[in-house]
Amino acid sequence: MTTKDMRSERSERSTWRAAIAAALILALGGLAHPASAQPLNATQWFESLSIDADGQSGGSVGVDEAQPEPLAGNLNHANWSLDGDVVFGPAGPPHATTHVSGSHQSGLSFLGATGYVMISFEIRVNATGNPPVPVNSVTMRIHSQGRAEAHGDVEFFASALAFLDLGAETGPLVSLEARATNDPNDNDPNQDSFNEVRSFSAQPNSVIFGSMAATATVQAEVPPSGISANAEAFIDPIIEVSDDFIPGTSTRYSDVFEVEFSDGFFALGEPTAVEPASWSRVKSAYAQGHRPVR
Repeated sequence: MTTKDMRSERSERSTWRAAIAAALILALGGLAHPASAQPLNATQWFESLSIDADGQSGGSVGVDEAQPEPLAGNLNHANWSLDGDVVFGPAGPPHATTHVSGSHQSGLSFLGATGYVMISFEIRVNATGNPPVPVNSVTMRIHSQGRAEAHGDVEFFASALAFLDLGAETGPLVSLEARATNDPNDNDPNQDSFNEVRSFSAQPNSVIFGSMAATATVQAEVPPSGISANAEAFIDPIIEVSDDFIPGTSTRYSDVFEVEFSDGFFALGEPTAVEPASWSRVKSAYAQGHRPVR
């Protein structure tokens, strides 16, 4: 994906996202029987960074789709500069940020940079115990944050996009998006973000498809002197079974169901759970000859 392509893509975001969703569902079409408990398709990580200054190019593309790969690059000159990076972390669910920036004094007819990261994954809701009543729909919860920022001189175009989509074979479940641009002719703001908790329902043993992305671009054609721009996008989701009570019972969904994540979802590292302290835990720890760990 070149930097020039990104500008025309800005006007086709909805088509782009629809194509991604369709491709995921087609690729996973073999899961026609959700209750068959077939293995989930592995999480796919894709990242790229492209930098272009009148044909001088830099940047790189991730080579291992099973792993997040930080990228960084730059082209610097006394009269212009381009920088970009794609970074991940901390440990936990997918967490990605991409940033690009550029400046120009003289000497170029075109310069631009684009950073891009996309992660596709699957999850499944599995029973860990026997609910007191039949459960055909499990309440789930997602807490996701996203941010898009684009700043700079209008002659140096900047845009950013962060989104997260969840869907099942029955249709879309959750869709979140933040987008920004410094283009005064565009309706998008310079800065946009979301920090939301959404509930949705999933059938036990059914597969949910997810995709999330963060992309940022800056570019200038026949740039005047003394201009600069920067753009950044960030995305971060947490998905879990709700602790709401199963209707008509004193049992919570999270007591008898859990989320199975596709291999590679926790490629950044799985954080150590901090268990709440209780007297029963303390007594149990001492009874076993161990000091309590919090």
